[in-house]
Amino acid sequence: MFNLKNFGTNLKIQVSGEIDYNDDKAFFIGLMKTYSACIDRSDDLTEKFNLSLLDYEEPYIQIIENMMLKHYGEWKTELMLWYIYDRVSLDGELNPIIIEDKGKEKSITINDPEELWDTIQNIESKIDKKDE
Repeated sequence: MFNLKNFGTNLKIQVSGEIDYNDDKAFFIGLMKTYSACIDRSDDLTEKFNLSLLDYEEPYIQIIENMMLKHYGEWKTELMLWYIYDRVSLDGELNPIIIEDKGKEKSITINDPEELWDTIQNIESKIDKKDE
């Protein structure tokens, strides 16, 4: 028989890094910085040593991205993954994101996770206004 009374009594969860679980913006920024750093480290290994760990990392990447999808939803996760993988072009330039605002296309350059957060909040507020 399994006893849930003692479940987790010896478990210690340690919060590491910059992630603040009580502040949505700080949590988002910490998540994006940490995930970006992980992807950058992996890319550096491939570039410097021709060593790809993709076969090893892929299941972890899928877990992270699925959790992002579950927590943030589809369109926010798409923006987050664009930020991680496609924001910087191969020549090192920042690719802008094109959004439609009041029937016009608008080009936005996002420099850091805080600007990504602000952009997502701005888009979300406009979606909320449409729904009212």
